Amino acid sequence: MRSDYAVVGKRIPKLDAPDKVTGRTTYADDLKMSGLLAGAIKRSPYPHARILSVDASAAEAVPGVYAVVHAGNVTQRPFGYGHDNIPLKDRVVRCVGDEVAAVAAVDAATAQSALDLISVEYELLPAVDDPFEALQPGAPRIHDELDIEGNVSMEWNFQTGDLAEAERRSAVIVSGSYSSPQAAPAPIETHVVIAGFDADGHLEVISPVHMVFMYRKELADCLGLDWRRVTVRQPPVGGSFGGKIDIDAHDFIAVMLARAAGRPVKLAMSREEEFTGTRTRQPIHFRLRTGAAADGTLQFRHAEVVSDNGAYNAWGSHALLVAMNTVTSMYRVGTSRLAAKVVYTNKNYGGSVRGFGNPQATFAVEQQMEELADALGMDPMDLRLKNANRPGDVTPQGLEITSCGLSECLETVRRKSGWDQRRGRMRSQHRGLGAAAYVHVGGGARIYGSDGCGAMIKIDDSGRVALISGSSELGQGSETALAMTGAETLGVPLEAVSVSHDDTDVKPWDVGVHASRTTFVAGNAARMAAAKARDELLEGAAEVLDRPARSLTIRDGVISVPGEPTATLRYEKAVRRRLLREGSSIIMTSAFYDPPT
Repeated sequence: MRSDYAVVGKRIPKLDAPDKVTGRTTYADDLKMSGLLAGAIKRSPYPHARILSVDASAAEAVPGVYAVVHAGNVTQRPFGYGHDNIPLKDRVVRCVGDEVAAVAAVDAATAQSALDLISVEYELLPAVDDPFEALQPGAPRIHDELDIEGNVSMEWNFQTGDLAEAERRSAVIVSGSYSSPQAAPAPIETHVVIAGFDADGHLEVISPVHMVFMYRKELADCLGLDWRRVTVRQPPVGGSFGGKIDIDAHDFIAVMLARAAGRPVKLAMSREEEFTGTRTRQPIHFRLRTGAAADGTLQFRHAEVVSDNGAYNAWGSHALLVAMNTVTSMYRVGTSRLAAKVVYTNKNYGGSVRGFGNPQATFAVEQQMEELADALGMDPMDLRLKNANRPGDVTPQGLEITSCGLSECLETVRRKSGWDQRRGRMRSQHRGLGAAAYVHVGGGARIYGSDGCGAMIKIDDSGRVALISGSSELGQGSETALAMTGAETLGVPLEAVSVSHDDTDVKPWDVGVHASRTTFVAGNAARMAAAKARDELLEGAAEVLDRPARSLTIRDGVISVPGEPTATLRYEKAVRRRLLREGSSIIMTSAFYDPPT
């Protein structure tokens, strides 16, 4: 790293840390507003059942109840990837926790009392909670309205090389099955959404969601709203781990309740609902075979993969694409065959939990690497080093590896862990020593045509720099990283920069926060916008200092001429000079960065 940076590379405390550790941060559940009602959702107690009737009359009569909604009295359209879900279920429930009706009342206790009075008559249907059983002929159809084969939501097949020939070349072949369990992200802050309409029918939603612009459009599409008249504000997030990346049924239901009640409504998930009514990390099952030559060179990897999707599709259904990359590309393996299926089951459905399919796949691949090393009589670290990807490699799926420190990383782990001295020598203490590698996308993952983010810079006459970013702060420190980037590029003190990124009416477009992309993508957008603002600053200073703008430098807020100690100007004065001169103009710039990968 360059040593002449003034801000970047320094130990800077997170800008939001003081408020968080002193309890001053206001999360969504802390927000107060006039007329705010409490919402509650009636959920299915059954994994699979037909809804015969919903009677909400008793609930509607409870004093303090402002709205009761169910599929029979709302307008809604399908949502989700493949549009296989609706907010309030109208015909069939497909998992425990499915949303059937909802209430808005003066307080949570009243809402719950009314909820208990809603009568729902069900006809139980056969349920299946095992994806392999769901694949069998005659298994219960979970989505009989969809034109799909059985319960297979989607599938991918990939092959490169001659598998039969690679098997013949292999001195050792190992096979095994590896499964990962369903897991909930369980952030400290449960899901909370607040929705309300103003007198002109403009909708405002407060939600700690990652992909805010996609969220806004999905709300409008599902509920028949004009999305130009929808504003989404993002409060500080009390933990997500991918669980809040997408839109859920309760987001739509909050809007339905607000529209029916004529007052703002807050829906806050209970801890139990966080496990039954929100997205989880989906179980993925791998049947894996790997072959190697006698010297440990990998010859092939053959995988059959089944993802337990749960009842509906969401972005989590595409976790298999990342899992496929791990299977084929974590190590050099010239021949690969992979068949992957996403299977519906009667369970709550998978989302984009951190790692997005990679933890499940890495467990399978690295466990089998250990078994392969045992079969070869080879040290597992040597096996990994022999097959480690190197700069310039192209993986079977076409990933071009430009830089890669895997071998160096493994060697460092070997040296610093005392691998050669300790491995296999601690069994009397019931202890062992192992290692695993990991390959994952970083700095973005192009799930749309654009993976870009916008940024704007505005400098006012006091010298305050407002950096408005399309990105979202989830607690990962992006606010601090962007402020540092803006301050370094502009050449101003860090305390002069404030970052805003929480209002769709103000901030520029961004595809959303995922895949460790914010520092790289949003950071580059901030850097580009700041560079433009810096040029405008120096243009104003050039008039005062009577020097060409290209000859000026700026550091710590001081604009100077190299070699002339007395030729200096504070950047705030350069701003005011630009504002107060004849033909004045403000300093306000913008940039959009879409990575080339």
